[in-house]
Amino acid sequence: MQTTKQQLPPLAEYIELKDVQQKLGHFPTLDSFRWFIRNNRERLAESSAMILVAGRQKFHLELTRQAVVEAGRAAALRSSAP
Repeated sequence: MQTTKQQLPPLAEYIELKDVQQKLGHFPTLDSFRWFIRNNRERLAESSAMILVAGRQKFHLELTRQAVVEAGRAAALRSSAP
């Protein structure tokens, strides 16, 4: 789901870091999810998967899930290059 400024999800759909990590199920620990965030911050922000509210990170579950898939696809393409 690509978003525009007019199509941002409602704020109520954004959840805390620990909650999204548990619901995604792809990251075994909170630290592994934090590592993903550090390495994909721009991708997460550009897709509106991650926002900052009063300095705290909030995540949209479905947009974050899509960003994880896109990051994985990009990594697979890089690793298959000759």
